[in-house]
Amino acid sequence: MPSDDIPLRVLVLLLELLKSGELPELAVGGAWCCVNTLMLRGSAALGTVALEADICGLAVAHLHAIGSAADWLVSPPPRRSFVLA
Repeated sequence: MPSDDIPLRVLVLLLELLKSGELPELAVGGAWCCVNTLMLRGSAALGTVALEADICGLAVAHLHAIGSAADWLVSPPPRRSFVLA
């Protein structure tokens, strides 16, 4: 059926957009969420296409670009002491 081809085409398009680096920074997370949804709900053929498109290498490259988890952690706010008069 032609509708079976749509998730495959969307997955290929999303992976190409992620590889190109042309997506705005805020759209990258959305693209990865769509890829995740397609992979979880799609057919087994999507896994083959994703591996051929080097989804693992692409994910590693994006994770390296984000930085380490330590860069994302923030120190807790300083404790404020209240003096009751």
